[in-house]
Amino acid sequence: MSHPEPDGRAPSRHRLPVEPPTRELLVASLASIAGACQLFAWALARLPTFFVVLGVVLMLTGLGFAASALVRHRRLRWIAHVGADALTVVNGRQRTVLPWSEVRAVDYRDFTLSVTGEGGRRLAALAVDRTRPAHEAAQDVERAIAAQLGART
Repeated sequence: MSHPEPDGRAPSRHRLPVEPPTRELLVASLASIAGACQLFAWALARLPTFFVVLGVVLMLTGLGFAASALVRHRRLRWIAHVGADALTVVNGRQRTVLPWSEVRAVDYRDFTLSVTGEGGRRLAALAVDRTRPAHEAAQDVERAIAAQLGART
């Protein structure tokens, strides 16, 4: 059973669009395939040890590149709930609740949405994907938070 908000407004939910890291994952898979081919060629043709080293380095580079792309993608996926009582940010399993009494300002600059508290202390720094839809959605979130802060004063 849902309860109406005290000031008559329902909380707004904002989920920013995030582009999947297809380019990074493609490069990572090509590097890993090239490394596997190096190892395969070394094993079949009894080539010098250089081919083993190069194959392992290529495979590890591809694995590291893929892992960093997936970590970056996960960091960009967050949902902001702008409610009457608090700003709630959900990032995966992590949930951050910021009561409006603690929030003083919001700023969107350099693809980062920053929520600051008393004394300029940063309460949340939310990374934003570098695409136009994500940029526009982040500006919508900034406006919603600013409107809520303006309604509180």
